[in-house]
Amino acid sequence: MQTRWQNLGVLAGVLIAAALAIAPVQSWRQARAAQRAFDTGNISQKGTALRSLAHLQTHRSDATVLAALSNSDPALRTHAAYAISSTHRMDLAGVLLAAWQREPDPATRSGMIFDWSQLVGAAAAEPLLEPMLTSQDPWTVVAAARARLRWGDPAAAGRVFCLAAAADPGLRTSAQNELLGMALPLAAMIGQTLPIPDTRPPAWSAEQVTQFAAWWDAHITPQLLRDYAAWRLDRPDAWNKASFLLHTWRTRVKAVLPMTEAEGETGN
Repeated sequence: MQTRWQNLGVLAGVLIAAALAIAPVQSWRQARAAQRAFDTGNISQKGTALRSLAHLQTHRSDATVLAALSNSDPALRTHAAYAISSTHRMDLAGVLLAAWQREPDPATRSGMIFDWSQLVGAAAAEPLLEPMLTSQDPWTVVAAARARLRWGDPAAAGRVFCLAAAADPGLRTSAQNELLGMALPLAAMIGQTLPIPDTRPPAWSAEQVTQFAAWWDAHITPQLLRDYAAWRLDRPDAWNKASFLLHTWRTRVKAVLPMTEAEGETGN
């Protein structure tokens, strides 16, 4: 029995060593593939590649992300900002702050402010967001209101609803997207259906926005909104462990193991 346990221990050690040896090679391959996708892809593919590059955190991948953040194309700057935020690159929070402070395009700046706020969190962002709610620039207002709505501030919903019926189509879409993204899980939590079309991108009329606002006021209580925000910001430990295991499987283990029959058939 002792010999069996010793053999298992040796096997486990070999597997761990193999995984550690594979990781750098796998990261190099991922970086190479992401850089190629960025160099040759369309704008959507470049955005996906930037998220992969930001996640890898290598010197070269970071250089590509930072260069995109200052690119002449506002769409690419938007993708770079989202890549930094969505991959939780707190080490680049200062760079993202400087980027939105110098950003000349109102819509791009709005997205950058929102991405930065989600990266650094409410405590750090609130001092800068608070005065933005009374800004004369509606793009600045929508950035601050969206951020606060994500953190469970009931008062922010009213501002977002107002902008969801704005004359500017881009501003209107930004606000409507935010409301739809928040409303879908909230409605599911209480067993309700939305009174407006839930397809993306949303294209609600002013009357539909009014109808949606009435539904929101009737069903989305401040406590429900805060509970949902708390869950999003502090998910259960089991959820985090499952996400970590899935990520590990996809990026390390699966790359060196043969596909199962089911995976081979579906192409996954």
